[in-house]
Amino acid sequence: MDFEVNGHKPFGPVILEAKCPDFIVDALNEYVDNYDKNPVHYDLLSRSIKNPFIERDFADEIGLIDFMNYLGQEYLDMTGATKYGDILPCDSYYYKVLDTDADGADEILHFDDTNFIDGWVNIYGETDFTPVHTHGGDLSSVMILKLPEDPEGQNDYVNEKNDPCPNGDLSFLYDTSQSLRQVGTSFEPDQYVGMTLLFPPNLRHVYYPHKLKGQERRTLSLNYTLEEN
Repeated sequence: MDFEVNGHKPFGPVILEAKCPDFIVDALNEYVDNYDKNPVHYDLLSRSIKNPFIERDFADEIGLIDFMNYLGQEYLDMTGATKYGDILPCDSYYYKVLDTDADGADEILHFDDTNFIDGWVNIYGETDFTPVHTHGGDLSSVMILKLPEDPEGQNDYVNEKNDPCPNGDLSFLYDTSQSLRQVGTSFEPDQYVGMTLLFPPNLRHVYYPHKLKGQERRTLSLNYTLEEN
């Protein structure tokens, strides 16, 4: 199956965009809804929000692994480069979804013979956010699983000039120095359920809080490893 992919280049790095099939999104949301069967939650980046990790067998069963690996190949074809440099005619690489034990985290996320991918769901309530950060691995992605219901448009308003907290935005931040204290420019894609973005792991990004009481937003974060054929 082929998927439509688009490339954004609002500044230096390429950001690939594709829509995840609904059946994968629905399966991931159901997995999160029933995550009490697996009580492991991790408080990543000290945000005090739940981060259920995704079991590898489940990710394979629902087609998530195939979909993400497909997009990884599309990213290679689109950019012709990795974070290590340009791909030469004699080179042959591919991206695959990273396992948690691939980076030495097996003592944290391996138990009862259960294996996890380096992919986790962020469950945001009102005022929850993700601070400016980067990822590990060789390529990173984020997928929108759920957005707040806002029929009256309460979450859409024009921020005052220099407002440091744009309401509900996913924002990629970039400058040539990649300094954590200096932002040269930013990119805020229009979000929709199923939106999947692939980007270099060192590209800084931030998820601002939404303002809707009782509403929930979910995203899937996932990392890749680069392999040589």
